[in-house]
Amino acid sequence: MRTKIEKALPFLRCPQTHVELTLKDSMLMGEGCEYKVSSDGIPKFAEQLCSEEGKIQEKHYDAVSDTYIKNLNYPHTREYLSYLDSVLVSAVKSNNLGVAGEICCGTGEAFNLFKGDVKFGIGVDVSMNMLRGANKNHENEKLLFIQGDAVKLPLADAIFDNVFCLGGIHHVNNRIALFGEIERVLKPGGRFIWRE
Repeated sequence: MRTKIEKALPFLRCPQTHVELTLKDSMLMGEGCEYKVSSDGIPKFAEQLCSEEGKIQEKHYDAVSDTYIKNLNYPHTREYLSYLDSVLVSAVKSNNLGVAGEICCGTGEAFNLFKGDVKFGIGVDVSMNMLRGANKNHENEKLLFIQGDAVKLPLADAIFDNVFCLGGIHHVNNRIALFGEIERVLKPGGRFIWRE
């Protein structure tokens, strides 16, 4: 897990001050800020900086995550998502997505669809339990999942070639802040790819 975090350091920032971070033991540290890394390798930014709305979403998804993940595997859910996935993959039409972010990533659905096309990816979600599910689904050195609030992303400016948000927009009431953060982390000419 340490290697994944080290690879991601150029992309990570303190969400409060935007200073660069270093990894010391199980802490991400920057001038005036410290963030714990869980024992399973998930940086925990939302533990210190999370909107009231984000805290509500965190509590909800931490409580329902097992059922939510189980429901994703029901045959009727798989059939429904299969159709949506095929339409999305057809619309994206790319085999080189470069460095990608997945906001409100849950279990990393976009990375499931496009894993072979992503050079390096960072998934952000407020729920540690959903992120643990993402880690189990993606034992891959080129993907890191981090806990953070979608309206105050712990990420550097202009780092992603593509940003995905599949089914997460409706969970964020402050859409101006959400879309502002997505614009901030996209490179000039980058793409925001969403499905709701």
